[in-house]
Amino acid sequence: MSSDKNICSSQGKWQTYIASCLIVNPLGDSTYGLNISVEKINPWSYVKPNETIVIWIKPNFKLPLPYHVDFGDGTTLLISGNLVSYSWKTAGTFRIKISTNIGLVVVSVETTFKIEDVDEGIKPGPVMISGFHDKRSKFGLIDFTRMDYAKSNCKVNLDDNVNELVLQGLSKYVYNASYNQTYTNFGQYTLLSQCTNPYGTTGNTSHFISRKFETTYHFHTLGTNFNTTVAGDDQFLNSITVLQNGVPMPKNNANAVRTYTILPKGMFLSENYMAYTANNIIIDKRILNVQNIIVQPSVSSDILDGAWNLTTNITVSIPAGNKMHINISFGVGENPMYYIDHSPNDIAIMFEVEFESLGYYPVNVNVSNDISSHYTEDLVSVEVPIVSISVKTQNITDKVDPVVFEIDLNIGTRGPMKVNFEINHDDGHLGTYNSFNTEYSFGTYIHKYWFKDWGIYTVCVRAYNRISSVSRCVTVQVGEEITYIDLTTNSILRVTTMQSAVFTIRCPKGSDKTYITDFGDGSIFVFTDRYLKNIQESVDWGVKTDTSPTPGSDNKGSLKETPVRRKKRELNGTHGMDVEENQTTWQNLLRDVSEREESVILGSNKTFVTSTTMQPTTMLGDYEEPGTTNTSTARRLKDGSIEVTHNYVSQGVFTVKIWVKNWFNSAKDTSCTKVIVNNTDTSDCQVPVINVGSLVSSLDNPLKRIRAAMINLTASVSINCQNTRQASYAWRAVRIVTEGQNNIERPLHAVCVDENTYPTLHIPAVSLEFGLYRITLTVAPMGRSVLATMVDFYVQVIPSPPVAKFRDDDHAWFFLYGSTIVDFTQSKDPDFDTTEGLEFDIFCFRDEDQQKVVRLSLSEIMSASTILKTTVTYKYTTKNPLVLYQYGKCLSDKKNITNEILTPNGMLTFPSELFVSERSSFGFRLFVTKEGRTSNVMMTFEIRLGNATNLLDQLDDLLKSNDTSGVLRAVSYLTSSLSAGSSSVSL
Repeated sequence: MSSDKNICSSQGKWQTYIASCLIVNPLGDSTYGLNISVEKINPWSYVKPNETIVIWIKPNFKLPLPYHVDFGDGTTLLISGNLVSYSWKTAGTFRIKISTNIGLVVVSVETTFKIEDVDEGIKPGPVMISGFHDKRSKFGLIDFTRMDYAKSNCKVNLDDNVNELVLQGLSKYVYNASYNQTYTNFGQYTLLSQCTNPYGTTGNTSHFISRKFETTYHFHTLGTNFNTTVAGDDQFLNSITVLQNGVPMPKNNANAVRTYTILPKGMFLSENYMAYTANNIIIDKRILNVQNIIVQPSVSSDILDGAWNLTTNITVSIPAGNKMHINISFGVGENPMYYIDHSPNDIAIMFEVEFESLGYYPVNVNVSNDISSHYTEDLVSVEVPIVSISVKTQNITDKVDPVVFEIDLNIGTRGPMKVNFEINHDDGHLGTYNSFNTEYSFGTYIHKYWFKDWGIYTVCVRAYNRISSVSRCVTVQVGEEITYIDLTTNSILRVTTMQSAVFTIRCPKGSDKTYITDFGDGSIFVFTDRYLKNIQESVDWGVKTDTSPTPGSDNKGSLKETPVRRKKRELNGTHGMDVEENQTTWQNLLRDVSEREESVILGSNKTFVTSTTMQPTTMLGDYEEPGTTNTSTARRLKDGSIEVTHNYVSQGVFTVKIWVKNWFNSAKDTSCTKVIVNNTDTSDCQVPVINVGSLVSSLDNPLKRIRAAMINLTASVSINCQNTRQASYAWRAVRIVTEGQNNIERPLHAVCVDENTYPTLHIPAVSLEFGLYRITLTVAPMGRSVLATMVDFYVQVIPSPPVAKFRDDDHAWFFLYGSTIVDFTQSKDPDFDTTEGLEFDIFCFRDEDQQKVVRLSLSEIMSASTILKTTVTYKYTTKNPLVLYQYGKCLSDKKNITNEILTPNGMLTFPSELFVSERSSFGFRLFVTKEGRTSNVMMTFEIRLGNATNLLDQLDDLLKSNDTSGVLRAVSYLTSSLSAGSSSVSL
């Protein structure tokens, strides 16, 4: 305010103002002032960041003024009282300024305060953990609080140290956390919390009681303990009280595995309400339905099996028990069901059941309660009797393959649905199998079995059901018999010592063969098929069976193997190996190899060879696996044959023999060509030169020779030696045949000639079969066998044309009133000396047509002739077709003329009076045909009255010729003439 009154005038704006004044003394001191004091809450001499201090404001006046507080860290407050608390977050010295306004006068005060970050070395402050139960069963709400000035790590466990939570690096002074925990069991759980900083550890423990609110239902076996898993220590478990239907039960201590056990004493066969309480709080509620264990029921009947239909009484026995549900099924009709609440004794129920159809009816009884069940089954069999059995199988050649048995029952009639098989495999194994088919029939049952050993087994199959049984045995061969063995060579077999002789062995059939080769020089070489393959058999033999059910059947092929003692088989001459090898030498075994037979006509240059049939000789014996030798080798060729080589160490003439054997039989062969080993000096000789002339042949262009003629082969030889001009000749032959898709050579022992001086080979007629042959001639200078050379003759033996022949001469005559008899019985197939397959065509012609007929072929004369009769000859043996023709007019037109023409075995006969009367000379031409090959022959004949001039005298001639039919015809004609009144008859 101003003391100058002149300042105020009436021209200003007038209003009311509040005014205050402050008296200031001349010295400049105000009469108003402020004081402050800062007080620590903690007892220490310093204040740390985040620790609270209290500031007291002390004015010297009593005015209700607001104070403005500046804490020096950027924080300001406007307060209305005289007290304010504050904490600084960081260390430092802070200027505290407090001010207020009294009118226009500002009154303030300042001071400084120091905040120090001091490491006090104090362990964590309070750590607290507690739990509260939620409304949900066994569900806890857990709170955790920790206070600490320092940074600390904490561990929290909510369920008895099972699951531990780890909290790392907690730096906030106060840390709070809440957890939701679902507990496994009801009971008491220990809650643990522990925090650690660098100066120590602080922990806290409390308990949480987990409660199960829902009431659970349990089925319990009478007479047994009821165990309940409860959480908690022994003290807590001992504090539990169990109320049974509201009545306390005797206490029972829990064991170490936290299982609370209720003893069976006091439990009733009913529902028992159990309440578990701790500290008068119900922590679990259960209902125990106590029942007894079901004992197995039984089914009994006097008759459970029948053929075609069955009516029987079946008794079902139900054991004592409670709360039992009974289900009974007979497989037919309705299935009765019962409920028994309580029965202290067994109950027997009898049923009369009719089974009117074929089938298998399971009688099932199922008794159960809530804690147990038992099942009993029996089978009522209404079956088809098994009346017949058929077992089929096939031999096998390899033990890797199974023997397959096809079993049929009641062939052609209704078969059983279910059948059991007992199969004795004759090798020490007896198997039991079963088959079930849902159809009212029996399909073929397939059984497979692998045999371990080679042999011939008599396998017996017994098929049976509950009302019948049949059996059948069948023989099966595991392995293949040897059919033949051939020993051939394509070389000359004339060698010096230590040179190799090469042979070829062919034995296409037979299982697991052993070959024994005798080279004639004392060396025996033995090898086997396994040796040639160079493999080791690795089949897991054991008892391996495969039973395949009939399609559509649900048979699982169940198998039961029972070892049986096999009877020692009585071996015959074709099976077995049960001989002592040590008592037999190789030479004795090979001694009886059959030799070929030769017949040489001395004093001539011809060699005749007769064949000897060689049957394979069967021998017994079993020999060790062979090894190799220094002088002999064997290897399998691509065509399946075996090449054997042998080095001879001494001179001589050696015969090579081969014997092959297996479990079943054996076979032998001897090389036609002998091995000649000779070291004689041959420098004075040259290899002979052979010239076959017109007999040159090849595989594609062989010599053609008919079987019915002798085959002659010869060659000229040029010898260029100083000391000899004479040659030696040796012959051997092979037949080229087809096996499968290959052509092979088989030795022909009928043509086997050792060295001799005859250059010509004569093979008798019909001694060779049809086919292709390679006949080899080996020629060497006499005494110089090593200089041998050879040449091959390829000969194709073809069928011969048939023989057409009349027994009579080219010309014959017949009596007019006698019989014309044409005999062609000498016509035949010369290859086999038989009329098998021959066709006969006979043509009758007049004498003047002979020149025309002789020029005509069979087809031409057939087209120019007329058929008189078609018939057969040799009616009861070879039934050969025969057709009689006439070329021109040969026979009369007499009615039923064919009835008088007869064709007995190889003959044509009919009355001579059937010839036309105007002619007396005729002829027959016979064609004989077989498989397109044709031969023919012709004869002429005359028809005569006889040697007499009248009919009566001719009777003597007819009687002399034994023509009975002619005599009867002449007598008949004479009688008819005399009846007509004639005293003499002349022609």
